[in-house]
Amino acid sequence: MRTCDPKRGLQILAAAAQLFSKRRYHEVRMDDIAAQAKVAKGTLYRYYHDKEELYIALAIHGMERLFEESRDKLADPGDPDEKLREFITHVVRFYELHPYFLELIQRIETSNSTVSLNALNTMRSQFYHLVIDLIKQLHRSGKPLARRPEWAALALLGMIRGILRFTAQPWPSHLPKWIYHQFMNGLGAPIEDDVLEGHVPEVRFLPTAEPNEAAAS
Repeated sequence: MRTCDPKRGLQILAAAAQLFSKRRYHEVRMDDIAAQAKVAKGTLYRYYHDKEELYIALAIHGMERLFEESRDKLADPGDPDEKLREFITHVVRFYELHPYFLELIQRIETSNSTVSLNALNTMRSQFYHLVIDLIKQLHRSGKPLARRPEWAALALLGMIRGILRFTAQPWPSHLPKWIYHQFMNGLGAPIEDDVLEGHVPEVRFLPTAEPNEAAAS
């Protein structure tokens, strides 16, 4: 049985995040992470059996952090419409600063780990119910929204996820405003000129091919 110090575990995740923010998954070795975290390699393996387990833990930790920050922002009293704008902006800026989380989440989706997939789906469920509650607040404030807040929540989360996952950075500064406008008003509504300013980022449906990762584990 592994007896691990939670603070040391967070220290290792922070070190892995620093490395992954600069390199692709296959370029980072467990040796690199141990050195960055200032721990022995044996200590590292006490916490995480391999690189895949470590990065899955990092992805879940990142989603937990984003959820907690989003929940705290939405818990504040205020205009629900403004809170929706802030929620969208916060999510976009989070992945703008930590783009590697998008790749890590994709790795979980394609993994064969039931435990990891369950953890990911638990986090998605929490975001889903958070957005449902926000949409109900909007409805109570007089906004003419769809009668199915559950579908509306899925539509918003799906829109954000699809755009961020398949659009290359840098993202235009007006992207959160564009997402808000499309969600609230639809494609047929007039759109402000400043929302259309800036470049249109490249859309990438296929990830860049990676070499055999065994050598980097």
